[in-house]
Amino acid sequence: MIEQLGRCSQGHHHTPKERSNFVPKRLISVSGPKAFLVDGSECRGASARYAALSYCWGGPEAEKHQLKSTTKTLARWQHDISIDAMPPVLRDTIFLVRKLPIQYL
Repeated sequence: MIEQLGRCSQGHHHTPKERSNFVPKRLISVSGPKAFLVDGSECRGASARYAALSYCWGGPEAEKHQLKSTTKTLARWQHDISIDAMPPVLRDTIFLVRKLPIQYL
């Protein structure tokens, strides 16, 4: 998969109309040993490669155990988001994205 992504990004020529300048409000930096939240407005340009994850949180009971950004957690997560505190789908996605030439989730 890593080789296919590399061939795609190097072998295909994209016109500026095909590229979007959109960057989400918040991203998780996953390129280093720690995962942490970053402001999307600081991640512009070619270095703003990110993967998007969409998944079902489950019912109200499962939702209570999901990782959410709140006013109480925001400042802490800008320094470190504990991988152990993440649900398995998020941990697995970070593991995969770290294998790809993508810095953010």
